Amino acid sequence: MQIRAQAGQGTVSFNSQLTHSVVSEFRNSWANEIDNFFVNVLKLEPGIQQKLPARGDSIEAIEACLASARDALDGDLYAHDPPPSFRLDAFLRVRALVLLRRLRKMEPYNPAKRQNDSFDHELLKYLAYPAALCSDDRLLIASVRATKSWQVRWIIRPRQLRQRQLVESLASLDWPYDEPAQQANEADKDPGTGSPC
Repeated sequence: MQIRAQAGQGTVSFNSQLTHSVVSEFRNSWANEIDNFFVNVLKLEPGIQQKLPARGDSIEAIEACLASARDALDGDLYAHDPPPSFRLDAFLRVRALVLLRRLRKMEPYNPAKRQNDSFDHELLKYLAYPAALCSDDRLLIASVRATKSWQVRWIIRPRQLRQRQLVESLASLDWPYDEPAQQANEADKDPGTGSPC
């Protein structure tokens, strides 16, 4: 089936079967990536699950994941202000959260059942521009809050668009310049947990 829509003087069309195929592939890649991570981590460090909370989240483990990834992410770009690891703070923290939840002994994250999370997670990349994200997805917002990402303040709910002061504050998003250095310094501290990420 092909859907056509008029756009100005031209025609825009897309193949709905192809769209379905692309969406399915994206969902499957999310589940496969998380499950492959799980298998590989257990091969490399079989006792990792005993080091993590059986239930709940460990902010220390999230910080350890970020610290282990920071050099690879920023590389020679660390001189840029702010560096990619800081721009992508919410995205990286939620990714670490999901991966660590997959490692839980009790109530582990099930990527096959939560494949739509892949789309929500991708939205967090837009915060790196910087840009505000308008979403009413409670689980996405709760995940960003659980990771203690400073970018949570750039995620607003649709009903908040009526708050003029909030909207005006989002009109000129500025990087909190004192935080990249502080975040890097905190990440260099030994969190006491080996990084499974």
